[in-house]
Amino acid sequence: MISDWLAFWDSRHFLYGNARHKDVHYRLIAQAIAALVPSGEARVLDYGSGEALHADLVAEAAGEVLLCEAAPGLRAGLEKRFAGNPKIRVVAPHEIARLPEHSLDLIVMHSVAQYLTAAGTGALFALFHRLLKPGGLLVVGDVIRPETWAATDAWALLRFGKANGFFFAALRGPFSQSIVGLLAAAFADRPDALCRSHHDRKTRRRRLRGGARAGQYRP
Repeated sequence: MISDWLAFWDSRHFLYGNARHKDVHYRLIAQAIAALVPSGEARVLDYGSGEALHADLVAEAAGEVLLCEAAPGLRAGLEKRFAGNPKIRVVAPHEIARLPEHSLDLIVMHSVAQYLTAAGTGALFALFHRLLKPGGLLVVGDVIRPETWAATDAWALLRFGKANGFFFAALRGPFSQSIVGLLAAAFADRPDALCRSHHDRKTRRRRLRGGARAGQYRP
């Protein structure tokens, strides 16, 4: 992951207007992942999980959930939040490579690919191919094209707020700062002013089967 972005996500930022915004955001992601879990014994990897506030919903549907997060501060928060849940394990990226081959049923990488280098992305997909069981599922979501304007993300966030009951409260709080930052990013090359938009993008799914080349499965 590009170091500037990693530092940004591990810092205090203003991407969520209030507690409801953050709660809805992570709840919807967890519900979507849980719906993809193939069985109660399945092993699931959420790569680049972020705060994963509702990973317990995924754990209810699976046998084990691995939350992989590169940012040390976020990872420490995850360990504290889910310390009492035996089905959730928090890991760093370097630990993923040590997992046994063909040991995962589902891998989800949501809003991560755009923060990786080209070489890093290729290596990661090759690793995922090695770790997935035959017939296992890789889900790559929220892939933002490099030419996407920050204003597009700002508009998506406003629509998301309107649909989920925190639009006006968010505009009066820290969310207004994130909108200003998003619009400013349209005119300046500042990673810390940009925002990942998880809300209005179509999730892309790719199924990796035994014998297939990982390079065939690109976001």
